[in-house]
Amino acid sequence: MVEAEAARTVDRIDFVVICTPNNTHYEIAKAFILKGIHIVCEKPLCFTATEAEELCRLAKERGVLFCVTYTYTGYNMVKQARQMVAEGAIGKVLDVKGEYLQDWLSDEVGDDVHTDRKLSVWRMNPESSGITNCVGDIGTHIEETSAYIVGSPVKRLAAVLDRFGHPLDLNANMLVEFENGAHGTF
Repeated sequence: MVEAEAARTVDRIDFVVICTPNNTHYEIAKAFILKGIHIVCEKPLCFTATEAEELCRLAKERGVLFCVTYTYTGYNMVKQARQMVAEGAIGKVLDVKGEYLQDWLSDEVGDDVHTDRKLSVWRMNPESSGITNCVGDIGTHIEETSAYIVGSPVKRLAAVLDRFGHPLDLNANMLVEFENGAHGTF
């Protein structure tokens, strides 16, 4: 696809959307960047910071737009909350409580965790998913949305990850500190 699209002089795609298992993101993104094709990539972007930094550098060098999807910051109520915080309408943010609850893996917890269920098989495999499951997926949403609303990135965190007999996390509890001094729990 990369070669075919790069060779087109008429009716070439505007963006490629990468929503494949995590372990393929870097290779696919790099191939399209090198051909000058813009990218929208599902998260997590890569397995390592080194890979992400390389893609960022290549995209800048080639003038390629490179977007990572974070759905919730596009919602009007999230934008409104950010504006209210920025304008001081709720006072200074001192503490943030964030929850992102899902039960899509709750059937995986129990005595028979090693049965051959087909539920998100690639997400539960470190070779295709990476070093994390829920934190690298839904956990990035609560962090990104909170940092967006607060107007400050997370500076540091401490986390407990629960694996329930699986190779990757199915649950996480985190204490966070934002760069602006606010604290919180996710």
